[in-house]
Amino acid sequence: MHIPQQGLSKEEILNTLQAFKARDMDWKAGKVWCYVYNPGEDPAEVTRAAYLSFLTENGLDPSVFPSMLK
Repeated sequence: MHIPQQGLSKEEILNTLQAFKARDMDWKAGKVWCYVYNPGEDPAEVTRAAYLSFLTENGLDPSVFPSMLK
């Protein structure tokens, strides 16, 4: 494996990731009885925003990112 000289576009990456999900179970329709929890759209939106706000921080050294301990 090697790192290509030019990467994929944002659209190509997102389309590829979406294609990976093609055979996933439809958990939002109640087709899965375990593994996932559907809190509803409002709590899910807050959870996504919270996750993204710490996406680039590294929790391995909390002396650099003390917010990760909180």
